[in-house]
Amino acid sequence: MKLRKATVVCLLALGAGEILGAGTAQATDLNATDIESLLVGRYACGTGDDGETWDETLASTGPFTGTVTDYKKGPGDAIDPSTQVGTYTINANNNTITYNYGSGGSFTYTVSNGTGTNAGPGTYTFTGPQILTITVSATHCL
Repeated sequence: MKLRKATVVCLLALGAGEILGAGTAQATDLNATDIESLLVGRYACGTGDDGETWDETLASTGPFTGTVTDYKKGPGDAIDPSTQVGTYTINANNNTITYNYGSGGSFTYTVSNGTGTNAGPGTYTFTGPQILTITVSATHCL
């Protein structure tokens, strides 16, 4: 019983958003401001469980809200130009981001990395309907 209480106290002391994995580096969930700083104006690239790849960028239309654009072959490509595919909202109450793709559905994620709340380019884990490993870059990444 004392071990259980000690474990709970230790976990509470770590603070909200701290995740401790056995034998792995400590990961930290980003807060709403860090999510916005990380993603707006940068490219987020990844591969889904189905093998589909994407290269998206976010543009702000207000605090914690904006548009999602699929880079495709780039804005200047005559055949497959960049296209707005949805919107996003960052929820400051629970530090999540929701992507709304209209008829394609809405998906909500927490965003974390293994080194703390540094919101710079790098690799992040998006946890929601799927667990995705996302590369965030200053330029398109696919």
